[in-house]
Amino acid sequence: MTVPDSLCIDLGASFTKIGYRVAPPAETHLLTHPDLTDEQHFCIPSVAARSPASNRWVFGPHAAGLKAGPRVELHDNWKAELFAPDEGEFSMLDGADPEVRAELVAKVPQLRAFDVVERYLRWLYDVQLPAMLGHDDFKAAQAQLCVPDFVLDSPLASRLDGLMRDIGFVNDGVYTMSEPKANLIGVLSEGRNPLTASGEPNLGAMFGDLSVLRTLSTPGQGVLIVDVGAFTTDIALAGFVHDGRQFDQDPAMSARLGVRKLDEWILADASDEDAARARSNVLEREHFHRQVFGGPTGARQPQTFGLTVDRVDAAVDRFATAILTEMDTFLERSEAHTSFNGVLTGGGANIRGLAKRLAKGLADRGVGALHAPTTTDAPANVQRYGLGPELVRGASAMGGCSILYRL
Repeated sequence: MTVPDSLCIDLGASFTKIGYRVAPPAETHLLTHPDLTDEQHFCIPSVAARSPASNRWVFGPHAAGLKAGPRVELHDNWKAELFAPDEGEFSMLDGADPEVRAELVAKVPQLRAFDVVERYLRWLYDVQLPAMLGHDDFKAAQAQLCVPDFVLDSPLASRLDGLMRDIGFVNDGVYTMSEPKANLIGVLSEGRNPLTASGEPNLGAMFGDLSVLRTLSTPGQGVLIVDVGAFTTDIALAGFVHDGRQFDQDPAMSARLGVRKLDEWILADASDEDAARARSNVLEREHFHRQVFGGPTGARQPQTFGLTVDRVDAAVDRFATAILTEMDTFLERSEAHTSFNGVLTGGGANIRGLAKRLAKGLADRGVGALHAPTTTDAPANVQRYGLGPELVRGASAMGGCSILYRL
């Protein structure tokens, strides 16, 4: 059996990551470009900007440093608008003539967000992907788009499928896939795609002796993955059930509880001027995060935004508690697994104070081993394993290319 190349777009609220795999047993890797400012050069800013005067659009790194004003229309929080709870707005577009459609897009946030996503994905297809790969072979690859778990099987998912198809992306089935499940597979497989002699996925080689599944030989033992993104916290559970041979990757969930919400809780205590500065564009928001949460050196300077360490810590405590509450609700629905190893991923996992609180919460719930960013402080009774930045930030994009979704 011939397995086609695979492409997965993890459309994050702050940054988009793209995984790519040629035919197995080739490993999945994250696409990079030197213009991207993160250390590994794989985080594409999920931002678009338009000049009202010329109607010219720019995207990604070209829009990351721009600020909204009379000459710039900035779109940097469209994921929350696109995935708003009420999807009834989209029916307004059906059958609308171009003039009415333009008026609706200008007035309705959800419709405007869909218009921005369409332009952003077209830019990825026409400009960014060829620049990252140096070729356009990706046009024949099976393409996936990661979405929050609550979007699956919704009218919006169908519209996104149609949009991907109209742009030119290829998929023999459904384009949209569960972000938490893709993240889970990305972490567990670490991008490996081995096949057996008969052409089936080789789970032993895929998950390997050094992967987070090395202790999962006993049915009922599970891996609990908590991915803290900018818009959602995604939770997924996997392990071997029944006779210890059947691999199960259910259930999964996405909660509207991301770092953007934590930002808003913190900035509620800032002056209007400081809050506006922190929100002004992608680069300023990243600077704000380094100041209040600590950068690579761990140094924190929240007073730069008129804040105190105590106020920031109180917001982080509140945010961690909210995530753990969602986790408890999620675990109440799981009956197949009774004990867990824990995994922390996502941009929020790089916030040391948050990761420390979540690590303690996982330990209090019986997690004995934790896989998390190398900077994470964990309780003494938890065995800690460090995850590299590719898995912390890009596991969903890598997992979406897995051969587990292709055979």
